Amino acid sequence: MAETEDVTVPVLVALTALPGGMFYRQNTGTFRTMDGKRIVKVSADGIADIMGCYRGRGVAVETKTKDGRLRHSQRLFRAAWERGGGAYIVARSSDEAVANVTAL
Repeated sequence: MAETEDVTVPVLVALTALPGGMFYRQNTGTFRTMDGKRIVKVSADGIADIMGCYRGRGVAVETKTKDGRLRHSQRLFRAAWERGGGAYIVARSSDEAVANVTAL
């Protein structure tokens, strides 16, 4: 939970303040419907924590703590995203995220 509170939320707040950009938190996982009858999987395996666009380019931002590393599924998503022309950023702070996005 610390990653979300300490890194993801501040990064999302900083990115949504950028003129020319639109970003949102991408939740992922497997959930049971409210009636309990079905299990639903949302999002692609390895998708980044924050998705959006900046000045017309698709941007995926994976947030990590200081020592956090990409999982195998995240590396596969990154490769596919970049093959499609999107920018993929690993950010450990809001300053790092903003610097990398505005450098695009």
